[in-house]
Amino acid sequence: MAHSLDIVLDRFVRLAGASGIDLATGDGVYLRMIRSGDTGGDRVRAETAARVSALRIDGMLPLVDFGMDGGGEWIEAYRLTTAGADNAAARANPPAALGALLHAGGCEMVAEPDLGRECDLIGSSFVPVPLERVTLTHPGAGGIEPRPPAYNGPPAIATAIERRDELDGVVEWLRDADTRPGARILRVGAPAGAGRRTFCDAIARDVRLAGFVPVSSRLCGDDSRAEAGLSGAALSAALRERHVVILEARPSASGREVARFLSRLSTSGGRSPALVVCSEATGCGCPVSLGPMRPEQLRRSVLSAGIDAARAQRAIDEGCGDRAGGPAPSRRVCAAPSACPRPSSDTGSRGVRRPLCARPRRRSRGRSR
Repeated sequence: MAHSLDIVLDRFVRLAGASGIDLATGDGVYLRMIRSGDTGGDRVRAETAARVSALRIDGMLPLVDFGMDGGGEWIEAYRLTTAGADNAAARANPPAALGALLHAGGCEMVAEPDLGRECDLIGSSFVPVPLERVTLTHPGAGGIEPRPPAYNGPPAIATAIERRDELDGVVEWLRDADTRPGARILRVGAPAGAGRRTFCDAIARDVRLAGFVPVSSRLCGDDSRAEAGLSGAALSAALRERHVVILEARPSASGREVARFLSRLSTSGGRSPALVVCSEATGCGCPVSLGPMRPEQLRRSVLSAGIDAARAQRAIDEGCGDRAGGPAPSRRVCAAPSACPRPSSDTGSRGVRRPLCARPRRRSRGRSR
């Protein structure tokens, strides 16, 4: 059972049909796979997917990761909604609102949702397939931006997620070679309102592109997803000899299960496994700290339809409140490295030796793109 897990894109376990499990979160996903075509088409598809993956719109499945697998297949993974079907349907935007919000996010809907279609896996949610259903917005003749699609319905709001600067420091820390036995640990301070969830979503893709397999601490237990044959024992056996990063969105009671999972992994591949923990605590025990988003970032992240632009801007400015002029997001390094805990060899880790942001960013050498 352990070695029969079908892991694609170094992140997803493929189950029956188009269903799968995201190792980075434990969530169910809808997997779409197509055979790679011409290089130019793949490039345009990747550019479109990158933009679509930043959008969070009610009624549209979020694209959480994408790229070429080692077998020459293009793979897209869409997170399945965790809310009940009735609640999800009630929140879903109508097709006209979806089109308007996609346009506000720099995309165009080229194939409307089929309201009569519903399947057991994705329900009636719109799947924003790059190129086939959604394309990037391109200026028309003379560089004039195309007009937004007509929409006269009720106000609709969506979000465009921006990449956090702190991701660079985390990835550089992970790439720093360490052949000593045991795991390394990095604590990320993420106080309430700092965007912990979106940061964890983004770090999963970044560490995959850096050549690691992201695994949620939720899947380290032996009975985590036993119904899918995805116990901690089976997963650790399948990932032996791989470079693994355990992601913990918040400290939990799963520490013993995580330690057991890490002890099962082989470190003979040259890189030790790593553990990235996001917690609300800040201070010298957290070499990386997430700061609040700046007002200009918040403004860019809000997409709207059916709302007067000036009115929407005023509402966003009021919501920013006293954040204007606040401190920039921090990639702070602990001033007292000795205070950064180094777990014993059975849990394994090492401290951070130099500023995370002091090294230039290197080109990713990940296996899958």
